[in-house]
Amino acid sequence: MAVDKEKVSGGETRWTRLWEDRALRERRGGQSACPLLCGRGPARSGARAPPLRMGKEVTFAEMDGKKFRIGVLATRWNAELVEAMQKDVVDTLKASGVENDNIIQFKVPGTWELPLAARFVSITQKLDAIVCLGVLVKGETNHYEYIAENVAKSLMEIQVQSTVPIVFGVLTCLTEEQAEFRATGKGSHAKDWALTAVEMATLRSSQMGKPDQTGAKKIGFGNLLENAEGGAKKVSSEPGKKIGF
Repeated sequence: MAVDKEKVSGGETRWTRLWEDRALRERRGGQSACPLLCGRGPARSGARAPPLRMGKEVTFAEMDGKKFRIGVLATRWNAELVEAMQKDVVDTLKASGVENDNIIQFKVPGTWELPLAARFVSITQKLDAIVCLGVLVKGETNHYEYIAENVAKSLMEIQVQSTVPIVFGVLTCLTEEQAEFRATGKGSHAKDWALTAVEMATLRSSQMGKPDQTGAKKIGFGNLLENAEGGAKKVSSEPGKKIGF
């Protein structure tokens, strides 16, 4: 098929090539002569494959949380909805084997206070994971955006620095109806948050290293050791000195 090189980018040449391609395709039994140009390949028959669908839920394997201590921080703001989520979280933790005495619960005034509270309990309570619960509903001002963004960022920083997994159980909704649906009944993710806490606690336990001869565990990639009481101490990186003979 001859093509005038000076007119390849012109409209007249393009339409000529498309017309010629259509004629060639008919003679070839449906095979496009220029599949890259025209976006056509062999003729297809039958129904198309259904489009891929994004998953809207996560599945969990059966887990044993008997040896873990899980913190649950809940806000008093939007108390009715938060308490419903808190109950689902606690019930699911117990069903996963976490003992009642090892579910450490605290209340804070609102969502803004969650990061600092999470930092406090990550230091003092020897927790294997923390679930933070709250409900934010957008109002007439930008207050909602400032709180949601900064709380999410702060909780992420705290869990990375402390190596204690923190589950973000804060609903950020546009309407009260959305909040109610997501906090109660079939729309609630509270059970998933509880199972996520147990799973991440399990992962943390398996990856934090084996105790040394003193009963201490190495923490992360730094030069910190966790002793049997849960405290951390810095270990000198200087070479040891020879003592005696």
